Amino acid sequence: IASSHEAMLSKEEFEAISSPSEDSTTYKGRILEVLDRDFGKGQARLSKRAGIYAHFFLHGASFLAPGGRLGLVTSNSWLDVHYGTDIQRFFLERFKIVAILESRCERWFEDAAVNVAVTIVEQCSDENLRNANQVRFVGLKRPLTQLVPQSRDVASDATRWYAIEQLVSRVEQAPESYEDQDIRIRVVRQEDLWAEGWDEEEGSYLGAKWGKYIIAPDVYFEVRRRAASRVLPLRKAARIRYGVK
Repeated sequence: IASSHEAMLSKEEFEAISSPSEDSTTYKGRILEVLDRDFGKGQARLSKRAGIYAHFFLHGASFLAPGGRLGLVTSNSWLDVHYGTDIQRFFLERFKIVAILESRCERWFEDAAVNVAVTIVEQCSDENLRNANQVRFVGLKRPLTQLVPQSRDVASDATRWYAIEQLVSRVEQAPESYEDQDIRIRVVRQEDLWAEGWDEEEGSYLGAKWGKYIIAPDVYFEVRRRAASRVLPLRKAARIRYGVK
């Protein structure tokens, strides 16, 4: 970790994040100060309900050169919860979303009471390229140890890296939605993700639930396709009020 206070979170700031002696308002306030340095005051903000991990999406992005990639393993909750709207917008406006990957058959962190996702994004300032990008939503149907063998020596290490490269190739080169006994990939044009979450009346991006692209069965998307002209979001038919969350 770089020691420069201007470049990354300082040692004290990392301690502030992990220290149980400080309340969430204090350490989140320090994180927001870092984001203000990264992007300019008030230019990068998340909902107060956002978990700590969500801020590292933003902070990590500040280090990328044009075309650079960011990959993080985090909770998958941002795909479907309200505060995830800010993360979705941040990605859609600044990146090509390469892939979002989850396991559908195992927990990667057995002691953690959360489901996780791997998110890979690529810095891109060209709106046309972002819109044309094909996002891969990936669900693994077999444990990682079966798809990527463990490394025990030099020979098995080479085999492991070959398996990793093969898996990456299957994901990145999938031209359309695809499924076999190992993996399920749903390909969605990035422009369509923006359109799904955009509200014309509000004139802003309100977000959508992206988790469905990983877990929903094919019949769900077929029903959506056939009924597209006969259904609409509930918010366009009625005023929605939320209770205490």
